Amino acid sequence: MPYCSISSSRMSPRMRTSFWLLLCALASTLPLGWAHARQAKVIESPAASQAVVVARVNGRPITEAQVEFLRISRGITEADASGSRASLIETLIDSELIREFLSKKRVVVAEADLANRKARFIDQWKTFGYDLPEQVKAWGLPEAVWVADISLPLQWYVYSKTQITDAAIQAEYTRDPKRWNGTRLRARQLVIRWPNGKPDAATREKIAGIAQRVAAGEVTFADAIAQHSASPSATKGGDVGWFGWRGRLPAAVSTAAYAQKVGEVGPPIESPVGIHLIEVTEVRPGELSVEDARPEIFDELSQRMWNDVVTTGRNTARIERLNERPHP
Repeated sequence: MPYCSISSSRMSPRMRTSFWLLLCALASTLPLGWAHARQAKVIESPAASQAVVVARVNGRPITEAQVEFLRISRGITEADASGSRASLIETLIDSELIREFLSKKRVVVAEADLANRKARFIDQWKTFGYDLPEQVKAWGLPEAVWVADISLPLQWYVYSKTQITDAAIQAEYTRDPKRWNGTRLRARQLVIRWPNGKPDAATREKIAGIAQRVAAGEVTFADAIAQHSASPSATKGGDVGWFGWRGRLPAAVSTAAYAQKVGEVGPPIESPVGIHLIEVTEVRPGELSVEDARPEIFDELSQRMWNDVVTTGRNTARIERLNERPHP
């Protein structure tokens, strides 16, 4: 989900790159009153330009001020603002779809939780050098709007608690135990990098040919790694060491590895880095129980629900994007 599932005692970062991951993590963990020593500032920007509507979801407007609010909350600098603008708008569209869904469910957040979150956001903005109350006033951004934006993760958490049962958590643990019980793998890989960081057909053809030769026994995987791998691990026979479900390797690679058998060279896996062939060499079984894994499973199921709501909403909602950036 574009924000994240949170409670007052636990945070677990999730979501795609356009989500408020950093924002949620920092805003929920900073102690009240903590802030960087630098002087808080207010961006001088005409309120009229901030009131410009950049998108509509079923007729409900998303304004430039909301985009700026999200940008600062995520710690994105003014210098990097243009490159992130489209992603920020899509995040706000997703949020509006979720808000519409939750309003129909009549989800309510406790006033004390909301007040605490507001206070943390004000402190968070200070760490970035901004005075939140004065800034939103300068923009003409109503408190009801920005408070609704920051309360969405709390609302989603409340809703998730009503939907995710003990039986659902147990079923997820049983469905994919290696993912949840702490099992760790050791593997070796062959990596062909994308030329100039861009996927291309020639690279796909090259690694497909290597995979075919390995499968046919024409070359050992070790020799193929030595001859072709562009990964630093090639000097160690491709060994990447021990890893968990998420962390050291690209997500697509670790996900595929967990589905493979020991000694099996799997099919090519694409990542932002390039294309990988991976062989699991050892497995260290995990010992975590379903209770140990409960928080992470809850977050995963909550994430899936969020994604489903957004996908359904994007397929049925009337979404207008008005991407002309206002000029002061």
